[in-house]
Amino acid sequence: MIKKLICVLGMFILSYNIFSSIDVNDIMCAFAESAEKKYIEENVIDGSTQYLISKANATLLLCEFEKAGRAEFNFPLALEYTEKAIEALETALGYYGTAREIGQRLGYSTQKVDWFKSFNYDDFAKSNKMNMEIAAKVKGYLSKCDVLGIYQHKMDNLKSILLTLNSIRNELKDNQKPSASIFWKLYQEYAESSLFGNYSTLIGKTILGNCGMQ
Repeated sequence: MIKKLICVLGMFILSYNIFSSIDVNDIMCAFAESAEKKYIEENVIDGSTQYLISKANATLLLCEFEKAGRAEFNFPLALEYTEKAIEALETALGYYGTAREIGQRLGYSTQKVDWFKSFNYDDFAKSNKMNMEIAAKVKGYLSKCDVLGIYQHKMDNLKSILLTLNSIRNELKDNQKPSASIFWKLYQEYAESSLFGNYSTLIGKTILGNCGMQ
């Protein structure tokens, strides 16, 4: 049943069209016009798909740890979810990296740089009840129209999560139950990465939409 839910989640995510809007999507319009530009968004969508699949498996891993509060910890199942989360995250990194490489070649549209500079980020974050610390990180990039920085920040987040997942995997392979603290860290890392990605999409899409680009 759980495996079926993961498959359904994957199919649901893949059903999005080129203007997907979950995690660091839909801000490629900031780049200069080129036939290559569509490939930025395609790679970001594929990266975000894999990220969400990784997050789904990590959530199932956390469920196994939670259930172990009143039952025996299932080492084989926990290891399976961990390895699937790692595999999807490594794949996501590749897609984000490709999107960033294409963006570097294209550069930004001068007109759109001005749009990102003039947006009122603080008022938008407050009115949408965003986490102000994470919204400030997004502002730090988008206020300079640094979409490449958004992609790099997301990649850095994923690398940090991978370190945590690999630590968990190593302990599970040694048949040692990881401590609660490392699961707390994993939960928080995915939460922060997800909010950063989602805020990037919400703010970027609003800016471009207000300027008639969406």
